[in-house]
Amino acid sequence: MKRAATVIAAALLVVAGVALARTWMAAPQPWSVLLIVVEPPPRAWLEPEGPAPRTPRLDRLGGAGVRLPLQAPSLSAGEWLGAVLGGAPPQRSLLRTSGARGWLSVGGSQVPVDPALAERFDRFAQGVDAETTVDAVLDGVGQVVTGGRARTLVVAVLRPDSAAQLERATARLIDGTAPWLPPAQTMVVLVDRGMRSAVLVAPSRPEDLGVSGALGPGDLGDAVARWLRLPLE
Repeated sequence: MKRAATVIAAALLVVAGVALARTWMAAPQPWSVLLIVVEPPPRAWLEPEGPAPRTPRLDRLGGAGVRLPLQAPSLSAGEWLGAVLGGAPPQRSLLRTSGARGWLSVGGSQVPVDPALAERFDRFAQGVDAETTVDAVLDGVGQVVTGGRARTLVVAVLRPDSAAQLERATARLIDGTAPWLPPAQTMVVLVDRGMRSAVLVAPSRPEDLGVSGALGPGDLGDAVARWLRLPLE
């Protein structure tokens, strides 16, 4: 009798463990997101003659992440960002879903963004160049994320003049947000609209990326949400 009770108890523990594991696997990842969108200038970068500038930070991101192909841009950078993050109800929305779950949101853009989209952030600033945009984003994170760390969506839309400026801006964003968005708890998404690619770097990867071709902006938003295990509403 005692042995039977022991077997039943052990079986119940196994069932409970499986249930807890399934619950954990279904739970959203406890990560923040740093989304950097690079918009090429009207003309291709005009680099000075001589060796190309070193871009170790960009190289490391490319080597550590998964590169996803994007469709050729058909929207302006501001419109494209709105499609990635999601519009007003009833559309699926990464920005609305994360906000409903208590995430903070900070953004800045060097190019025009729909004021209605900007107003949905806790703080959003318009910069005149890459450097001031980065300054505004970092200042916004410091102002909004108070009282310790909180899951935060940080967005920066940049139009750098050169690869060297992009390298500097990317490094400043990653290092400057690190006190609130530690790398071990942050998903970095680097989008190059000119090169039609997005690099996703996260503490872990999903088993199934679910990507079969070039992604439109809404598809990219879904891919980010899937990595976060965040069901879009």
